[in-house]
Amino acid sequence: MIEQKVHAVSPTTKLGLMSSWPEVHALEGRDWQKLLDELSGENTPAVSRPHLPAYNEVSPQQYARDFEKYTVATRTEIGTKHKIYPEMESFLYSPYAQSNKFTQFQLDTTSLVHANGVLLNMFSMMGDGVNTTYRYASLLKNDKEFLDFLSENGIAIEQRSGVIVPMNQDVAKTKIDSEGTLEGLMASQTQWLELLSTLGIATKPLNYTDQEIKNKCVAITGNFLNTLSDEQITQMLSRNFVLLDGDAVVILNNRHLLDLINATSIEVIKNRSGQQSFEQFDGETISGINNPRLTMLTHTGDYVKINYKAHVNVHSSAYDRLENKLGPVTVSDDKFYILPMTDSPKYGWQAQYTDIREGDLKHFFEEQLSVPHLVNMYNCKMVIDESQSQMIISNWSIDDVDGINFFLKDRNVKQVSITYRDADNSVQNKVLDVTLDSKGIYHVDFNVKELAVLHIKFLG
Repeated sequence: MIEQKVHAVSPTTKLGLMSSWPEVHALEGRDWQKLLDELSGENTPAVSRPHLPAYNEVSPQQYARDFEKYTVATRTEIGTKHKIYPEMESFLYSPYAQSNKFTQFQLDTTSLVHANGVLLNMFSMMGDGVNTTYRYASLLKNDKEFLDFLSENGIAIEQRSGVIVPMNQDVAKTKIDSEGTLEGLMASQTQWLELLSTLGIATKPLNYTDQEIKNKCVAITGNFLNTLSDEQITQMLSRNFVLLDGDAVVILNNRHLLDLINATSIEVIKNRSGQQSFEQFDGETISGINNPRLTMLTHTGDYVKINYKAHVNVHSSAYDRLENKLGPVTVSDDKFYILPMTDSPKYGWQAQYTDIREGDLKHFFEEQLSVPHLVNMYNCKMVIDESQSQMIISNWSIDDVDGINFFLKDRNVKQVSITYRDADNSVQNKVLDVTLDSKGIYHVDFNVKELAVLHIKFLG
């Protein structure tokens, strides 16, 4: 009715909807694609306005995770038909809330969802008008050329290559928490998306609408798995290589589907129960550390101890404070890679953001799966297209990164064309030679500045 009334008066007007947290909308039963379809006219596709999740400036590392959790997830779930204009908001409306440099980085990283534009909400709503001392006009003027380039040469989510991370807009927990709160029904399905992307591993978020996924690498959370039927779960796990978290293993146990991972039983050992203390990669050397350890005590979820009925490759094991081995943690075989830690309601997977976890994942990807990823580039993300002809690299930290290093299988790259914004905000382009080492890692001698976004084309 709204669409008909508006377009009867003004056929060229575009209608749109604001959004916030995808997991909250799931509780409310919103069907974003249908809503936007109904608001679209024949020649006026509707506009979605997800927020850029840093109304007050947070650390870039935190923003890296939140961007995937909210902005990327929203863009994924609205589908391909509608325009997307993320909201750039500074609360309480001054550089005391966000620095101009961070604001510029927020604008530049909208290219990772191939935004059609940005909605600005950066001045006080108290009636004070435009405050020229904020220097937003010069910021936007200086950034516009680069933003136009990224818009023209961006990579849509549907055109990405990498680990598939499926999600849908119906995800919700089937049991409320012990406090009986509505928040207890909120279900995150982006733990893998946040972790893999922040570690520099290429990802492809997927709006799952019962389409067939076959012969792919798929990262699955328990909350997403809980939206599928037993038959869908069986097909997903038997037809693909899957990464599973602890919550996914719990769902398999509840559905009597542990056979899919060659397991017989599980035991969920609560965080800070006095049992698990640390995870150790026995016999491994990662980042120059022999038998490296990760905490299982803090800023992480529960440990799901799995009893397997067939041989699996044990990457790491759980130990108590007295160094007694409790059981396997990270394991793999030719069909799955399991990180059996649940999602902490308060901390998520914060304890997993370390180069020890990164090193294990990337070594496995290089040896077994050939997934594109960055190497030795802390807090940098890679978005790469399906044809592997171009990628976007973004540095989500305030440290410079000395050199571009990436793993790319079955691709012969001799040179790269790098487009970037220099210190004077001018758009620059360089064509540089690429070297390839014996491990299949490409290297480009180029300094990636803090909070920088680079567009890279691969040349033969």
